[in-house]
Amino acid sequence: MGRSEHAARKFSYQLVDSLNTPILLIHGEKDRVVDVNQSREMHKALLKTSNKSVQYLELLEGDHNLSGYENRLTFARTLSAFFEEHLKENSSTSADNSVTSTSF
Repeated sequence: MGRSEHAARKFSYQLVDSLNTPILLIHGEKDRVVDVNQSREMHKALLKTSNKSVQYLELLEGDHNLSGYENRLTFARTLSAFFEEHLKENSSTSADNSVTSTSF
């Protein structure tokens, strides 16, 4: 990792304290385009904040393009449920305020 890339990554992790909206991270375990550790690290950083609406889904055997049928279904279902929970009319925050982490 180059010096500027390291500085940019460090800066982005420092900004997590300012994020107070629901966040859904989805990443394929075998993604060769973007290292899955970036999402893992971001998830860990988010868990240390006061933002309690953080969800992380790591798709086992998943790649960058969601090539596997089951992973596409899991992605679609998870995203749909996330939108259903957080985009409800007159809902500014989740009543549950739970932090979840899931691997499939």
